[in-house]
Parts: sequence; structure tokens; C-alpha cells
Amino acid sequence: MRDSVLERVRGLSANAQAVAEAAAVLQMGVPVPVLVATCRVPKQDAHEGLDELLDRGLFVERGGTAGFRHALAVQAVHGSIPLSRRQDLHARAATAVAGQRPTPLGQIAHHRRHAGHHDAWVDAAEKAADQAVALANDAEAERLLEAVLRHVPRQPAEEGGDAPLDPAREGRLAAKLGWAGGYALAADELVGLLRGAADRQPPGPVRGELKYLIGLKLEAAGAPRRPCPPAPPPGRCPASTAPRWRSTRPRRTTSGPPCAGRRPRRRRRCPAASARSGWTPGSRPTLPRACR
Repeated sequence: MRDSVLERVRGLSANAQAVAEAAAVLQMGVPVPVLVATCRVPKQDAHEGLDELLDRGLFVERGGTAGFRHALAVQAVHGSIPLSRRQDLHARAATAVAGQRPTPLGQIAHHRRHAGHHDAWVDAAEKAADQAVALANDAEAERLLEAVLRHVPRQPAEEGGDAPLDPAREGRLAAKLGWAGGYALAADELVGLLRGAADRQPPGPVRGELKYLIGLKLEAAGAPRRPCPPAPPPGRCPASTAPRWRSTRPRRTTSGPPCAGRRPRRRRRCPAASARSGWTPGSRPTLPRACR
């Protein structure tokens, strides 16, 4: 199938081949203005090439859109495009589809990624994931965010390479994946991505949210909990577990009789009893001989 499709495409004119490559990059049927804007030939030449493809039966028109008749033809032509030309076509496709309404953010993220525009891809993927969550399509959001977190560079960029993703932003994307994940990713894969983002030391609130999500996913997967530490022996409370209101400082001790160092407790007595004992208010009490 692949060889037969490529043989038919090579027998076309240069304008038709340019339109075929643009359609292979776009992958699906698109409106004619989007297809023409993606082509690397002038507008008039693109229209002539499109007419030739429709006449030869390689393209089909459906509801105002045009594209390849079979998905296998898309794969065959896309794989035959050289890398530099393919990246340029993806960049042109991202600009062309951005003018559609509603804006297909998922397609823009796809084209930015394959065009080699790393920062623009991350921006588009995050926006597309937010849009998917708003439309209750958590599986699509999970797919977009997983691709970003798996392929972002984590080491300093070499000369001419992509810069690593900021830990704060990576943590935010991982948190969004944690809330939306659970459809296509296994629990261990999802937890691995969350831990990888948490290990890069994002800001405290983001790291706390990631650890909370890790705990939720482990609990949902039935992971065993950590055993609690053994309780201390009765009557002995280590300083680390002592209540905050209890002081753990040792009591001050003094030498001498048991009552040495203690101040005698003054007690009120009725006047009649005081008169019998000889004690008057304001006078110092007489201590026992053992306590002097």
C-alpha cells in the first residue's frame, strides 16, 4: 500500500505533490483555505495541485473539507517528507489552523511539537488541556499533559537545544495531570510523573499539592500503608511525643530535708484559732525544727 501510494504521488506535478505533503502533515480533512495556507507554493499553484489530486482520486471532498481518501496514504506520504521540510510544514500548519473558530488548541499543540517549537508547544498543550477539562474530556487532557512531562528536557540545554522546563511550571502541569489522570495511565506511571515533578523542588504549595495527589493515587491503587510506630511503655513519654503544654525540663532539686527549698503554704485561720495559738496576721509562721 505504501509503495503504491508513493508511486502515484511521485507521478504528479510539483504543485500536486506540495498539496499532498501539506495534507499529510494536517492528517485530516481541513477547509480548503487552511490546506492552501499550509502549502509551500503560491495560492494559485496550490489550487491547481488540489484539483489534480481530486481528479486522480487520491483526495476526497467531504462537507467543504479536502484530504486524503485513506489514512494509510497519509502515513505513507508523511513518512517520506524530509525532516526540515516536514518541520516547516508543521509550523505553517500551526499558523493556518490557529485562524479557525473555535480554535483547535489540540491540533496547534501537535503541530508546534513536531515543528520543534518547544516553548510554544508547552503553552499550547497547557491551554488545550485546560479546554479539555472544561469540556469534561479528562482523557484528552491527560494525553496532552503526559506528552509534555515525558518529553521536556530536565538538564541544562546544550548550545542550540531546548531550555529545561521551569520546576514551578512543571509542578503546575503535573498537578493538573494528577487531577485529570486515571484514564489511560497506570497508577505507577502517573505516580512516577508526579514524583519526578516533586523531586525538582517546585514552590512549597505546589510540592504539597503533588504529595497530596501522590497519596491519593497510591491509596486508590491499594498500596499498603506505612506501619505506625510502636507506642511508648506506660508511664514513659519521650520528649518528641510529649504534649506541648508539659515541660520536658528536669525539675530543680536541692539537698537537705524533703521540705528544704519549699516555701511554706500560708493558710487562713479564723481569729479565735489564731488567738489560741498565739499567731497574729502578718507574723511569720514558726516552722518545725526539721525544716529550719
